[in-house]
Amino acid sequence: MAEIKIIGTAHVSQASVDEVRFAIEEYQPEIVAIELDQGRFAALKRQGADPSVNDVLEVKNFNTLLVQWLLAYLQRKIGFDVGVEPGAEMKAAIEEAEKRNIPIALVDRDIRITLLRFWNSLGFIGKIKMGWALVLSIAEVDNGQEIDIESLKDQD
Repeated sequence: MAEIKIIGTAHVSQASVDEVRFAIEEYQPEIVAIELDQGRFAALKRQGADPSVNDVLEVKNFNTLLVQWLLAYLQRKIGFDVGVEPGAEMKAAIEEAEKRNIPIALVDRDIRITLLRFWNSLGFIGKIKMGWALVLSIAEVDNGQEIDIESLKDQD
């Protein structure tokens, strides 16, 4: 019978990077599943999580593009503030798997589909609230408000 180990991570946490590296070394898995789609995997392999110009132009819905950009900005800003590049735990998993010749499974759908479905599920007021919440989040992070990244992992 197969055994599955799930490692809870935060996208901007050195502790998560260390935990991922330790788990792969400790458990020696037959396969490493990473919560990425093919596009984000390719972006991480290009040494940056930002989408390429082609990726951006493929998004035909401006609202989805705006939400994606705001979320990416917020994640980069938090990462800068805590000194960890967004997605560093995923990069660590990729590096550890490749170093040990362990196959990688990408187990997420295209983020654009997820964001588009989410955005389309919101009513007009919901979209306004979501946009406002993102703007306020960015303002709070820009004002130096500290965020305990590790405590956020426990809220899922």
